[in-house]
Amino acid sequence: MAIKNSRAELISDYLREHKSAELDRKEPFEIAGKRVNLAVIRLPLDKLYYNIKNGRFAAELHELEASEGRRLEPEKPKDALKIEELLLKDQTRTDWLKKDIIRVGQLQPATITDDGYIVNGNRRAAILNQLYREKGDARYSFLEAVRLPPDVSPQDLWRFEAGFQLAVELKADYGPVNELLKIKEGQEYGLHFQEIALILGGDNTTEDVEQKLRVLRLVEDYLRYFGQDNRYSLVERRVEHFINLDNIMHRSQWKKLNPDQEDRVLHSAYHLIHDADIAHLQIRSYAHLVKEPQIAMNFANEILIASGVLKESNIGKKAKATSLEKKKEPISLEPSEEELKKLEEKLLSPPPESIKNTKDTDENNDEKNFEVPAKATKSAENKEKLKEKLREILETTVEKVALNQQIKKPSQIFKRIETNLLALNEIPLDHLKPHKKEFNHLEKLVTQLAKKFR
Repeated sequence: MAIKNSRAELISDYLREHKSAELDRKEPFEIAGKRVNLAVIRLPLDKLYYNIKNGRFAAELHELEASEGRRLEPEKPKDALKIEELLLKDQTRTDWLKKDIIRVGQLQPATITDDGYIVNGNRRAAILNQLYREKGDARYSFLEAVRLPPDVSPQDLWRFEAGFQLAVELKADYGPVNELLKIKEGQEYGLHFQEIALILGGDNTTEDVEQKLRVLRLVEDYLRYFGQDNRYSLVERRVEHFINLDNIMHRSQWKKLNPDQEDRVLHSAYHLIHDADIAHLQIRSYAHLVKEPQIAMNFANEILIASGVLKESNIGKKAKATSLEKKKEPISLEPSEEELKKLEEKLLSPPPESIKNTKDTDENNDEKNFEVPAKATKSAENKEKLKEKLREILETTVEKVALNQQIKKPSQIFKRIETNLLALNEIPLDHLKPHKKEFNHLEKLVTQLAKKFR
């Protein structure tokens, strides 16, 4: 005997008792490969539940749950209010939709599962709930929706959600990370990349889908590396960095690196993104760096030393690293035992569940390591110094690689030297005085080179 779903029964009982709840219109859906027309019904909001774990707020929900240290249950009123706050966080869009609903009512029906979880229309439901609490007007206590059949498959549910939310013309407010998470969900449901690409629309191909999944793995590895699992808001405006990084990792030059070199070079990129806050186009410099494996390795070591991850004495040892899919378990770069305490204070944030317990005792951390409530690790002054140092290492190494690649073109090297010397000549002397040591070193190098021609 099949177990009855109590929430679904409550909705069915309500519909039997309130014949007027079934409105005189239908909406077309594709279910199990067939087109069906489903009735639009009008249900009390107190019989419905928010469901954003798979939608355009999935990343935000993951982050909220990480900060809470638990899964949120929309069936519980307090958790429902937390989810509602998240849904209404975009004040500009919320105000616009609120005014629109007051003016003309709900024009487009939402979509719900058989047992009352809102598949599409969570924000509209949140606004209606807010309006009902504010005005006490009964017309705001109902949601018009299409109720899906009880046997709709997860694959069909994904096809509907993705088709509606990720279609090129409708995904303007769908964040890049949420798009990646939605694609990952489709893969987990067993949909072929070709079908996912078709649902995404536009000029998306199976190769695009594959790359987006790789980019998500990079994003998640980056967050895990810094102890910030599921804190997707930290990378919401940095997805382009990881797209560029993925492009480089799939070039022939990258494949010439050994696993240890790959890990160190990858983690150096992570620190440039996180600590130096470089622009996404600067990641493309790695395409040139990896053409010179030894330079790339020296560069990565410099970045990791400056960031406090490695010591010069440890350069010969293999650094422990977070893996992507080539390793069975994710791990992260970690120092030797005797350095652990010092490095934790300097670099790593505690896991989310320990933040509350340590926030009163960790007085040495002066500023947030990220933009969200993670433990601070560096003072503002030290953070700015690190940022400048890492950018300087990148610029110097890029210049070195460029010179190496032009070694057979002396005229170009002379031109670059001349241009740089002219630039130095334009700088006020007061600004150059702190760099007297560097200038003397440069003078020595030029003198030694000139002696060869005498």
